[in-house]
Amino acid sequence: MQSFSPGTTVRVLQEDWIPFHNLHRTAQRFTGLTGINVEVTLSHIPEFWTLIEHAFNEDDPPFDLVGCDELLLLQYARTGRVEPLDSYVKAEQYPLDDFESAALEAISLNGNLYGIPYCDVSNVLIFRRDLFERYHIPVPQTMDELTEAALAVQAAVRADGQEDFYGITLRGAPSCGLNFWTVGSTWAPSWGVRWYDNQGQPAFNTPDHRAALQHYVDLLQRAGPPESATMGVEECMVTYRAGRAAMVIEPANEASIVYDMGGPI
Repeated sequence: MQSFSPGTTVRVLQEDWIPFHNLHRTAQRFTGLTGINVEVTLSHIPEFWTLIEHAFNEDDPPFDLVGCDELLLLQYARTGRVEPLDSYVKAEQYPLDDFESAALEAISLNGNLYGIPYCDVSNVLIFRRDLFERYHIPVPQTMDELTEAALAVQAAVRADGQEDFYGITLRGAPSCGLNFWTVGSTWAPSWGVRWYDNQGQPAFNTPDHRAALQHYVDLLQRAGPPESATMGVEECMVTYRAGRAAMVIEPANEASIVYDMGGPI
């Protein structure tokens, strides 16, 4: 593993997402403490994924540290492009107790640790409580109820004069980290879908998976903005914060961001 000393530069790649916008400030503090310069690159999906591929596949990679998705990390670990961190963790007596065991397991392979968790998130339903109470709409507890609530609140708000309003906004743009994130982390598991079957084959073309996808598409077509097919996390949250949607399903820290910005929640 490459080592760094005062005066050298560490090149860091991370997704351009609000929770990571403090990296520049953190990097300045790190430089002040160590004398090591930090060059931070923030990139949007899907370009972010392309840069990760370059970082792991090139013999002279453009980055030294990468905020990588666990699936890609283990993919490259299997091909020998990633060095296990166990010996370094042990040598530095780096404490891992602060991390959830599931997060550590997600970046481990054959008993070896290949990364340090930097983000441990799960999706939640973020919704306009004021609108649900005003129109006496129950907060959905199932996927069928989610569709019913989206259509009901959409119809109620439009009836009161706001035509450019939608029951829900979700990632519809195609790519890893876009609609793949929402379908794979929330919709597919809700139908009991697994990534792979018992023989290790991809389990995408199954009745349950098709049903999950159909529900997702139907919901967006009936209660989502017309530009849903081009929307990622940023577009969805902008739409929600602007008061154009009653619900959004995103990582829980997005709810904190909306709250801190004084937005509707």
